[in-house]
Amino acid sequence: MNDVSPNPNPFPPMATMSLDAMTAYRIDGVPTAMSRVPLERLLAIQGRYLDDPATGRAVAIHGRHGTGKTHTILAALALAQGVRPDGNRPLVLYVRADGPDPLMLYRKLMSRWTATELAELAEYAFAGYAAEEFIASRDSVDGETSDTERLRSDPQLVEQAMKVGELSYTAVVNRQDDDIRRIQGRYGGFERVLLALANPALRHAAHRWLLAADVNADDLKRLGVAGPIEHPHEVRIGIHVLAALARRAGRPLTFAIDQVEALLRTSHGTIDAENAGLLRGVVEDIVDEQGLIMASVGEPVWEQLPRDLRQRFGPSEIQVPELSPAEAEDVLAAYLGPSSSNSDNAPIFQLTSGAKRQLLVESGGNIRRFIQACHVVCSALSPEVKEIDRDQVVAALSTAGGERTPDTGAVRSVVEKALQRASGVVLADHAVDGQIIDYVVMEGGRIVLAVEISRAVFGQDEAAKAVAQLDKIRSLRRHKPIMVLVVVGYSSPDVRDRLQAAARVVVADSDDFAADLDAAVEESVPDATAILVDERLTQLREEMLSLLERRTAADQVVAAKLDQSHARHQVGEWGAQLQQFRFQWLKEREKLEQEIDERRAEARRRELDEIASMHSQQVDTRRRRTRDIAIAYVLLLAIVILVATTLFGLYRSLVISVVAPLAAGVAAAATLLYRYVLRSDTVQSDSVQLQSIEDLKRLARQRGQTFLKSSDPLVRFRAVMHNHHLDYSVHEVVSMAVSEPSAIIRRTLLTSAISRSPDALLDSLHKGLEPSDLDGGVELMDEVGPYWWKLPFELRVVALLRPRSWRDPSLRADVDAETWVERFLISTAKESDLVRAFERDDDTLLAVALQEVSERTLRRAATVFSPFEDGLGAHYWLNSSNTIKELYFFFRKALYYLAGGVEVPPAYRSALIEAAELSVPLPDDLA
Repeated sequence: MNDVSPNPNPFPPMATMSLDAMTAYRIDGVPTAMSRVPLERLLAIQGRYLDDPATGRAVAIHGRHGTGKTHTILAALALAQGVRPDGNRPLVLYVRADGPDPLMLYRKLMSRWTATELAELAEYAFAGYAAEEFIASRDSVDGETSDTERLRSDPQLVEQAMKVGELSYTAVVNRQDDDIRRIQGRYGGFERVLLALANPALRHAAHRWLLAADVNADDLKRLGVAGPIEHPHEVRIGIHVLAALARRAGRPLTFAIDQVEALLRTSHGTIDAENAGLLRGVVEDIVDEQGLIMASVGEPVWEQLPRDLRQRFGPSEIQVPELSPAEAEDVLAAYLGPSSSNSDNAPIFQLTSGAKRQLLVESGGNIRRFIQACHVVCSALSPEVKEIDRDQVVAALSTAGGERTPDTGAVRSVVEKALQRASGVVLADHAVDGQIIDYVVMEGGRIVLAVEISRAVFGQDEAAKAVAQLDKIRSLRRHKPIMVLVVVGYSSPDVRDRLQAAARVVVADSDDFAADLDAAVEESVPDATAILVDERLTQLREEMLSLLERRTAADQVVAAKLDQSHARHQVGEWGAQLQQFRFQWLKEREKLEQEIDERRAEARRRELDEIASMHSQQVDTRRRRTRDIAIAYVLLLAIVILVATTLFGLYRSLVISVVAPLAAGVAAAATLLYRYVLRSDTVQSDSVQLQSIEDLKRLARQRGQTFLKSSDPLVRFRAVMHNHHLDYSVHEVVSMAVSEPSAIIRRTLLTSAISRSPDALLDSLHKGLEPSDLDGGVELMDEVGPYWWKLPFELRVVALLRPRSWRDPSLRADVDAETWVERFLISTAKESDLVRAFERDDDTLLAVALQEVSERTLRRAATVFSPFEDGLGAHYWLNSSNTIKELYFFFRKALYYLAGGVEVPPAYRSALIEAAELSVPLPDDLA
């Protein structure tokens, strides 16, 4: 090999991007800004998380070694590291797994932290706990205020507040300890070590303990812990505590674990169940603490992961495939751009089309091997070379040696060895309906396995070859065999993806090829679900023909033509992604449905228990009053008898004539008083068990006293059910509602009052009644327009959702919408893609419409209709409750799709136009 090369060699010799030895998340001098679909998806997820870190998420980046997974994570970390928001800066953590020991992974992660940095994080987290305690100690209904925001951002202010008695140090410490106990499941060591970080005398020991380093017995005793961190469950707790501190400190956490396969794969090639459980727990913990976790996993291990672990990533699963020819052009353009010393801004040198294709073949589309091959080729040539062709690439790589793509002869040898292990008769160059199949395996006169080998071709040749392969698959359809297509060196993603719909595609591009082929051959029983019907084969063939037409029409200019196919590939990839999101969302919705039903049942039960409890109190009061009257009656009678007995011996005639009649009169008066008190008491004497609203109505329909001002809620409800409140004016009914402690009775009174006179609505608002007490009445109003601007936002939304106006523009109130939610509710499908997506329940339209609205707006809308945290969905008594629930699900689904990175590819509209021009039908879910 020559010692000289084209000057300078722009390609790095290693072409690896490891973050372990870097102090900043960048690689100086190495271009990192490639535009690839996985990179764009991850950057979109990272950007949205930094804009609104209210909810955490987990992202899995998987692909074969060298496809650019670390590069993709690097770009996302650089984005997070470069953000400096108004509040605290994001917390960016990266660790690479080098083995199956979780403790080693934890030590590697924590080794980046200095004692000062950990103490600062703990200090700001303590300020966050102090702000929460400040709110709780004052029973604030307003939540965050300027005072609490200042407390969160200024630990010194927290210290001053404690000195003047505005905050209790003990209360804040207890709040922090309780939160750490929530993580540990008990009081353990972490809460003590966190407090020790604030003590300069203990900070060094606390720092070493949190790093899982060696700590001597004296320091352990001073810290108040039993021993060091040395078990996997303590590793999970340590990472969870770190995430909890970041959340309380107001620092959005981005946590990346690279090369997860080293942690999960055993020496036997299986998955370590214990470490997989640890990773699942860490993913759940980070997300629970509103953090963003990225896990980079090699493709073989990703396929082996337990289903429940893969499901933790939900829709945020990003596959990093091999380079397409168009992406290879982008990589070369990034490295071969004009140098700073080149005054004419010309590239350093040129690679011919054949050289570029050969580099793709030699690397198998693996970006790492692609760049390494480029470095080897450039190093082997003299500085005078201005153009590199295919033969020079082959010569340079042959001289250098190392890992290369096997040739066709070597591939055939590997295929034949693999087929020798298969049961059945192996035949080479077997003819079926005029089609020659390279290898088939026969069992009982039927072909059970067919293997077809093709070399790497490009442009129109590749598309034509794919058409021929589909024709061979059609010829085998009556045998229903397993079909394996072996491509030597390279296959472009757009063609490979289509072929994978009809057969198992194995690319012979590295030493992994033999293992991949063995796995395909071992599947001796065909999978019925993978066998396509003639209609699908016909459709695939037509797609290949259209691809061939496009590539031919471009005059075999590979880069320009593959720009179109790459865009089309994006659309197909997005369609598959959207289908996966639909499936994941259905599961998420089922969970939400159950939780909503439980919440609503709990709300009903709570309000019924409220009435039953108040009734029981009145029953107890009645019993005490009855007992007291009886006791007084007996005492009075006893006194009279005692006096009469005493005087009887002295003044017999006086007793007979005066005292006896007086005693009889007192007894009669006491008896009449007792009966009067009992008869005038409007309390129903029996205790009740209320399981549902129907139980309450059934009791109200029974005969009994009805008195609207009774102290017994059952009697009051019976009075309302019998319309006794109509005997009072609307103003009096509203006044009764103000003092009514039962939510059910209060709403019933106000609903009746508002239906009698809409002015009762304003009267109720003036008296300070909650909108939740009034929304049932608002639903019954014929016209809301005259009162619109005096209604709070919640009641305006309810007014727009009235059954008689919802989705009927001709009956909607003539109002001026002030907020986005109101504008959404009064818009028509013609005016808004989002409304059209809701009305049609169309996920494709929803994905398109997501470009119209921000995540923050969708989150606020979901909060309005939420069945949790006092949203409208919690108001189970509304006639429009089902519509509210559907709106909540719609906005939650939109957020779910947005969080997973569902975005219509930029090529979507152009793909539609192209499909129309070439008469190529898009998949139904994209049409």
